Amino acid sequence: MGLGYSRRAFLLSSVPVAGSLLGLNARPHRPSVPGPSGMVGRWILTFNDEFRGTDLNQRLWNTQYPWGADNNDDGSQNCYLPGNVTLDGKGHLALTGRRGTVRGTTSDGKPTSWPFSSGQINTFGKFSLRSGAVEIRAKVPTGPGVWPAFWALPADGSWPPEVDFMEVYDGAVHTTFHPRGTQERGRSYTRTTRPRSSMLSDSYHVFGCALSPEAITWYLDGRPQWSFNDRTAIAGLPPLYIVCNLAIGGIGGDPTVNTWPRSYLIDYVRAWRRIT
Repeated sequence: MGLGYSRRAFLLSSVPVAGSLLGLNARPHRPSVPGPSGMVGRWILTFNDEFRGTDLNQRLWNTQYPWGADNNDDGSQNCYLPGNVTLDGKGHLALTGRRGTVRGTTSDGKPTSWPFSSGQINTFGKFSLRSGAVEIRAKVPTGPGVWPAFWALPADGSWPPEVDFMEVYDGAVHTTFHPRGTQERGRSYTRTTRPRSSMLSDSYHVFGCALSPEAITWYLDGRPQWSFNDRTAIAGLPPLYIVCNLAIGGIGGDPTVNTWPRSYLIDYVRAWRRIT
């Protein structure tokens, strides 16, 4: 997520590409759900979690990264803990950042400590998509040190590519595509939208993205923000799994000048396949 993440590629050949698990683990429970906001055409819902009840659906989500580290190696100052992922029983999930020293593990397996803890969820090994649409309705925290994100990584454990559907920091929404070859050429494609910071944190907003062999298009509240149309760069986009996380520090800024705890509230996460 973002340009600072060091991206340790990992190879887990025993884990199936998650698209094969679609019918078993990602069956939508409400067929009447409409298509993605602002996107034309006919769509079939392929993934849907509205976070009902008080327990996270373990058939759909993991609460730790598949490479085994407790942090992204992206400059953030937090350890991700399952206990920082909660449901309120009213249809919302909270990824909560808290101040307080916690022990964890670095990407190379060494023990360490972090001044903050936070939460993340991902669909690795449980759901992936290569094309179609994804959408989240969320209320994101803003201010120094918070870095909420909604993004996707290759289901085979490689990197790049990566699609950042939404990252919020410095009072703005950042959307990015990291194509294959990013490591060698240092080239990523990003756009920034600057609504009022209070608008982002005071109410829920819908962040979406449509992926096809022709283009990747990002949406905010049903309105297209921009499109990436280089077919050569998009070609061969592998199945991608979804990640939602609240990082603390890094490009989010200095967390010590903010008040804690802070929460990234999620109403739903959905994905569709386009049929016409």
